Amino acid sequence: MIVLRKLQLLLLIFLINLNYVNCYDFLVFCPLFAHSHTTFFAQIADALTDAGHNVTFFTPTIVRKYETVNYVKSTKNVVKLEAPDELAELGIKLDSNDITKFWTRDSDVTEILPMIDLFQSMYKLQSEVLYKNLDFLENLKNRTKFDAIIYETFVFSAYPLMEFLEIKTRLPAISLTYDVATARVMGETIMPSVVPEMMSPFSDKMSLLERILNTALSPIIQKYVGVPEYLSYSKPRKPVDYLSLIPKSPFLLINSNPYIDFPRPTITKTVQIGGISVNLKKLRAEKISEKWSDILNLRPKTMLISFGSLQQLRESMA
Repeated sequence: MIVLRKLQLLLLIFLINLNYVNCYDFLVFCPLFAHSHTTFFAQIADALTDAGHNVTFFTPTIVRKYETVNYVKSTKNVVKLEAPDELAELGIKLDSNDITKFWTRDSDVTEILPMIDLFQSMYKLQSEVLYKNLDFLENLKNRTKFDAIIYETFVFSAYPLMEFLEIKTRLPAISLTYDVATARVMGETIMPSVVPEMMSPFSDKMSLLERILNTALSPIIQKYVGVPEYLSYSKPRKPVDYLSLIPKSPFLLINSNPYIDFPRPTITKTVQIGGISVNLKKLRAEKISEKWSDILNLRPKTMLISFGSLQQLRESMA
């Protein structure tokens, strides 16, 4: 009996230590600029928390109307940073911008460029806001020794942040279904003849001219954007070589679904988690209103499509 109890105690100690060893400290970096974007990263944070990890959800504000929204459920450690008026103004401009023209066939690349400029200005200013709050970041750094950071690849302020916090493991994520620039840097095969660019109005079935235009779109945008320079937060400030950091990541989380998105070649690093932000339990527990029930029953088969918050449904392509 004594031997059995000793074995039980040893087993308990082993299990406790195993749980401790497998528990990591994650920083999920998610600036507040779009509801669906933040929901996606909040679900990643909650999934890690539910798995027993320690997660900090860092959400510096850009669009102020999202400050009061509680995006995470399981994750309790939420860190916020107020947006100065100049950054908040860019957030208002982004929130009110009409992006209908990106999905209309008579649009051209010149109409996309102003929106790209807005995003670049927003990310650049947000990075400087973080730099001006080094005491805040120092406190975050001293509070937790983070094992890994999860961030959006094109939110460039993440790169000097992870360097300042001395986070060695980087886990990039994309709230989009596909991003050519990230895919190329990660080493995926790019197939513009059958996979439409994110800002392209085409489907996967294109004419020869459409394939040429789709192929040209990505390098044109990349040439226009260039490689934005972001300086480190530690002195002496120097440019952060973030392009070399992305392919060194162990894997990439992407908001796509291989069963419903355009088929394309991927690599083993690419983990498709499309649908993670959908609360199936809540959907199944609720009943639609009588109004929507009548609308959906007008035809034998009806599909209801809901887009992210950055684009209004009424502005979406048919």
